[in-house]
Amino acid sequence: MAAGLPTVAFERGSIPELIESGYNGKIVAIREHSDPFADNYPFAEHQYATFADAVTAVASDIPILSANSRERAKSRYDLSTMIQSYEALLTKNA
Repeated sequence: MAAGLPTVAFERGSIPELIESGYNGKIVAIREHSDPFADNYPFAEHQYATFADAVTAVASDIPILSANSRERAKSRYDLSTMIQSYEALLTKNA
């Protein structure tokens, strides 16, 4: 993101916190009823085609998504911002 690279990723873990689909990349949904703790690889066969379509869609809009990706990294994950966030969290109940 900091390099201005839009991201395409499956909807797992913290991806929804990092990527806003259509703004700085694309999130591809995982099949319903998958359990990330029980299913080692919970992707259905058709999701690979969906993922490829998402990459194509992002590639066709690189200039805007790249600018948005860089802006998101700068505004949310800048070192100064992160330090202030951690400091606020760590001193909250002090």
